[in-house]
Amino acid sequence: MPGVRVYDRLVSVGAYPRAPPSAAPPLPTSDGKDTVSPIHAVQTVLYLVVFLFFVALIVRFVFDWIQYFSRDWRPRGPVLVFAEGAYSATDPAVKALRRLLPPLPLGAIRLDLAFPVLMIVTIILLGVLAP
Repeated sequence: MPGVRVYDRLVSVGAYPRAPPSAAPPLPTSDGKDTVSPIHAVQTVLYLVVFLFFVALIVRFVFDWIQYFSRDWRPRGPVLVFAEGAYSATDPAVKALRRLLPPLPLGAIRLDLAFPVLMIVTIILLGVLAP
């Protein structure tokens, strides 16, 4: 069968289910049209920004624990780029929260609550901004 794609032949013999005609239906709006409102667009962009910040927090958490267990390890090459990006993105928020919420002295140690509080606030924001 010249001119017929392999996928079309497999669908015709039943090897693959046929995909629905519209894989992503348009988002419903309050006026019933198939357009996206500006408020929904801003909400989606804010959600994406907060989600990327959350990913940077997780990367920072992983690098902190790696350095905690292996004190002589230092990131090099492409790993250094990820570490620098994660720390640069999250440092301002962590430092600002440390000024508002100083580490809690517990005997000989000091418990830093800024990072866990920032993680919880980010998770709550993700829940509020979910499209």
